[in-house]
Amino acid sequence: MHVPDILASAQALSAYASAYRITGDAKYLEKARYWAWTGVPFIYFWGAPDLPVMKGGSCPVMGSSWYARGLWIGRPVQWCGLVYADSLFDFAPLDPSFPWKTLAEAIAISGVNQQSDKAPDKGRYPDSWVLRTNERSEKAMLDPMHLSADLAAALGAPVRPGTVVLRQGGERLHLTSWNAIEKAEWKGGALRFDARLERDNPGLFLLARANEPAEVRVDGAPLSKADDLDAVERGWAYDAKGRYLFLKTGKAAKEVEVNWTGR
Repeated sequence: MHVPDILASAQALSAYASAYRITGDAKYLEKARYWAWTGVPFIYFWGAPDLPVMKGGSCPVMGSSWYARGLWIGRPVQWCGLVYADSLFDFAPLDPSFPWKTLAEAIAISGVNQQSDKAPDKGRYPDSWVLRTNERSEKAMLDPMHLSADLAAALGAPVRPGTVVLRQGGERLHLTSWNAIEKAEWKGGALRFDARLERDNPGLFLLARANEPAEVRVDGAPLSKADDLDAVERGWAYDAKGRYLFLKTGKAAKEVEVNWTGR
């Protein structure tokens, strides 16, 4: 509350990007863009030749902690920047006006450069780094959870579910999966999308706000309704109370079609 904080940028950006996806209201996209820009001043866009951690390093706050603990400028706290980068990776496809993905990648690369290569902290990175002396300033070493998620996003390999919101008239569908969803289109009584399945992934998808379909096809072949999806390799199930449609397409699926009117 007392000092500008990059976590506020990250959290507000994520909230407004979600609001835009759900509602389609352009005012939320504009708000998301505003909060994306508020995080930019916290990031080093250049680096001294002898400071590989500097470029992409993230200042956590423009000031001190609790009014008393030193000045954080020049002391990157990378986990804060990595939370911001995570929001940028999510936001980048919505706003081509600036290379947000490139900025997020720079933050992740700085995090990699801060990782330890020595036991017992191998793979971990420090809570903070002192640029003036080019050394970590805290004994605390952090688990690379945030870092690994951002590196996966940079490589196009999702590590958490993503949701695509589709609209038709006054209705909307929410399609969620761990897999990348491409070319999703909802027209008339049919939903079609391409699934880019990761290796050994069973092809799980959740369709919310949906009615029970007349037919589901995967790569042109019918997908059967199943009483227990855990017991089958491929199939679909429907929860009428929650209006949830669960799809298990199998490991080789590419094209999925959900049809509510029949062929």
